[in-house]
Amino acid sequence: MVKSMNGQVQRANGSVILLDENRQEVMHWNFARAWPCKYKASPLSAKGNEVAIDTLELCHEGLSIDGQA
Repeated sequence: MVKSMNGQVQRANGSVILLDENRQEVMHWNFARAWPCKYKASPLSAKGNEVAIDTLELCHEGLSIDGQA
């Protein structure tokens, strides 16, 4: 992530896999040559008990859906 913040973007292929409650694959998305284009971090507080949610947005050069497994 530090390299991309300095303008040295490394692109990579990857997948997002949706699982059901039995941990069986339902859908499978493949992306090509992706790079991080936005990152948002939640503020942390030692006094609170809120859930921290970070967001990572990826830009890509191709997306395919394998459909149902």
